[in-house]
Formats: sequence, C-alpha cells, structure tokens
Amino acid sequence: MRRGAPGWANAKQASFEPINIPGNFLHHRDSLLYSEPILPTSSALDKVDATVD
Repeated sequence: MRRGAPGWANAKQASFEPINIPGNFLHHRDSLLYSEPILPTSSALDKVDATVD
C-alpha cells in the first residue's frame, strides 16, 4: 500500500493507492471497502469516498 498524494477531494488529506494496482484507490461504498479506479472525471462523491483524514 502506498499513500497517494494529495487526497482526491482535499489536497490536505490523503488517498491510498495499492502498489500492485496503480491507478486504483481505496474507497468505501455501502459500508464495504473497494479498490477501483478514481479519475479526474470521477464523480465528486467517489473522490470524497477515496479521501481520508
């Protein structure tokens, strides 16, 4: 696991990108954790879900 910098929704926070799956970021949906692509064109909700304090 490596820390993606900056966070997708807030540059002062962090997003996490698995080392073995570049371009995917951890985010939650329906109380489950997923590793999926988060792109500049992704929804604002996806970006917030992929950003942690």
